Amino acid sequence: MNGLLTTFLSFTKNINMKKLFLSISFLLASIEILNAQFLVKNSIFQATGVSNQGLVVGYEVQAGPYKIWNPDSSTTVDIGGLAPGMGIGGQAHFSDSGNYISGTSYGVLGAEMSRYSVANQVWNPVGSLGFPVDSTVSAGFGISGDGKTIVGLSWADTTGGQAYAHAAAYNVTEGFMDLGSLYDSISRSTRANAASADGSVVVGWQDFNGPWKSAVWRKNPNGGYFPNEYLLIDTNGVATDEFNQLGECSVVSANGNWIGGYGDYANNGSPWIWSRATGVINLGVLPNAS
Repeated sequence: MNGLLTTFLSFTKNINMKKLFLSISFLLASIEILNAQFLVKNSIFQATGVSNQGLVVGYEVQAGPYKIWNPDSSTTVDIGGLAPGMGIGGQAHFSDSGNYISGTSYGVLGAEMSRYSVANQVWNPVGSLGFPVDSTVSAGFGISGDGKTIVGLSWADTTGGQAYAHAAAYNVTEGFMDLGSLYDSISRSTRANAASADGSVVVGWQDFNGPWKSAVWRKNPNGGYFPNEYLLIDTNGVATDEFNQLGECSVVSANGNWIGGYGDYANNGSPWIWSRATGVINLGVLPNAS
């Protein structure tokens, strides 16, 4: 009987300790939530990226300079470069360390895909295919987590009065790389939007018939990247069927296994995530969303 009582008391003590631990954990989590703040910048600011340190990069004026906003100190620093608008493309994003930023700045031939060094406070143009259109040749839209790869697009041809673009990537080892298009013969564009942590997987869009569809480029061990591939809703279906192709890719996980993007008519407008293991997972749409 005493043995049973001892066992019961020990069991009860363990349960109480677990309850105490859970209560403390919940209290600490609640305190963290209470410490969180919703901060509003008093002036117009188009935020495009946030660092792991809590800094926000964006711009106030189209084609104006990029700026870094520190919400904690309510300070804004002008870092130069060329924000999107007025014929200029690009988007500012931080590397994981916060030491580098993707975007666009002036190069020899005009607005050019670039990488900003926070430490050196300088934009470095990284290249183009050499075809200027309205004083712009290329634009940076994303950066790898390690900060070594910049992705975006470059004007690919302007002959015959018809301009189209190719997705492009730059890394410190191989330099500027043309990622191509599946439909060069009919002047259809591509763009790279994001890269995995080491730059081995690049995602973006491929144009063919108007809507931008998913495009994934994977690193070729021999250099450069393999031609882009679509992500399919039904992997056993036809790859060239637009109703079987997911929409534009906007993000890729650090390890390159997960890709996310925009919905379109092929999946009832639902944003989605995808991996080789799961296939497409539709995330659904908000009620009454238009």
